[in-house]
Amino acid sequence: MRFCEASNCSRPVFGTDKKTRTGYCKLHQYLRTDIDKDGIVARAIKKQRKNAVIKDGRALRVLAVTDDGNREMAEKHKTKSELLREADRLFSQFIRNRDADKNGNIACVCCGKIYNLEQVDKEGKKIVQPLHFIDRGVYSLRFDEDNCHAGCSYCNLDMHLNKNGFAYRRYLEFMNMTYGEEIVAEMSLAHRKINKITEQQLRNVIEHYSTHIK
Repeated sequence: MRFCEASNCSRPVFGTDKKTRTGYCKLHQYLRTDIDKDGIVARAIKKQRKNAVIKDGRALRVLAVTDDGNREMAEKHKTKSELLREADRLFSQFIRNRDADKNGNIACVCCGKIYNLEQVDKEGKKIVQPLHFIDRGVYSLRFDEDNCHAGCSYCNLDMHLNKNGFAYRRYLEFMNMTYGEEIVAEMSLAHRKINKITEQQLRNVIEHYSTHIK
């Protein structure tokens, strides 16, 4: 084992100077002549500042849970992924409520079976889910109420695994009967267009469905 060649140091070598072939421990790497010290410092400062911003953002979001006075400030610091999750949650709840009867029952848009909103499967997960006819990865239709209807998790899974399977064919029949083949055909072409969604659009979705949930 090689040991650090810095004065009065007996720690094991962590890295070797490629120019002088001198070995230094982890604490004495700054003595090396073959590294860009200014660049390392600059990157370290940049990383430190980035972590500080992330930390501050998290702190504000945590603060919102405990202090209503700072809720508005925390909302402004939500990340796009957080906004998307919140928009999905509210839209999903809206679809469930819209398609349920007064007893909280829905008829799956694909198989037609009746399920209650509170009904769970063997794993304890809710069976009733919002089923998107056009995949929700197409953002232009992700929050389109005509593109989403309440159904069961079993048909939802079948649609993902079998693109032209039973669940999809039944859903297609429903869409054609409800909205017309021309409209459905137009919706099916949406995936060919540029599909992006902005933070402001997500905030608009959140604001809209926050006031439309019972």
